[in-house]
Amino acid sequence: LAAGDKVVTQGNLLIDGQAEINRSSQSSDDTEMPEQPAAPTSQALSAEQTAALSAFVNNSDAMAAALGNDKFAGFQQAAAQTPAAAKQLAAAFASRPDIAATLAPLADAPEFQAVPDLKSARAAYHKYITRTVAAITPLQKQPGAPKFDIWECGMADKAIPGVPKKARWIQVPGRPGTNPFYGQDMPDCGELIQP
Repeated sequence: LAAGDKVVTQGNLLIDGQAEINRSSQSSDDTEMPEQPAAPTSQALSAEQTAALSAFVNNSDAMAAALGNDKFAGFQQAAAQTPAAAKQLAAAFASRPDIAATLAPLADAPEFQAVPDLKSARAAYHKYITRTVAAITPLQKQPGAPKFDIWECGMADKAIPGVPKKARWIQVPGRPGTNPFYGQDMPDCGELIQP
C-alpha cells in the first residue's frame, strides 16, 4: 500500500455471503443448468449469419410447438430438418471462432434418430435443446441477430425422469409459451427468460 490508497474495511461479509450463495446454487443438482459459453465478441452478423440463425430458430420453434401441442408427426417433420439447419448455422459462423466451436456439435442431433413415440421424443428433445440453448443464447444480443425467446420450465424433471429440475427451450417471439416437456397436460407452464 502507498500513502493515499483507498482500503475497503467494510462489506467483506456481504461479498463472502454472496460468494457462498453462488457456490451453493452452482452445486445443486436439482437446478443444474448447462454452463453458458463465454459471451462472443460483439460483431454485427452478416446477412448469411442472420438468415442461418433465423432458420435454425424457426426449426427449434417448430419442434417446441409440435411437442407443446402433442403433435408427434409435426415433431418428426421438424426434427428431420434439424441437422441441415444446424449445419447451415455452423457453416455461416465458421469464420467466428468465438462462436463456431459451440455450434458445430448441434449438427449431429443423434437423439432424433428413430424416436418411436411422443414420450421418447420429449426426452430426445430435452437432450438436444439443452445444448442448443447454451450455444445460441449468447447470440441474442449480437447486432443483426433475429429475435428469439428463451422459456424455462421449473419442473421438467417431473415430465422427463432423470433430467435436472429446470429446462429451457427456444421460441419465436409473439406466440404464447407452450411447454414442450409437458405438452397439453400443462401447456402454459413456463416462464419467459429476459435476455
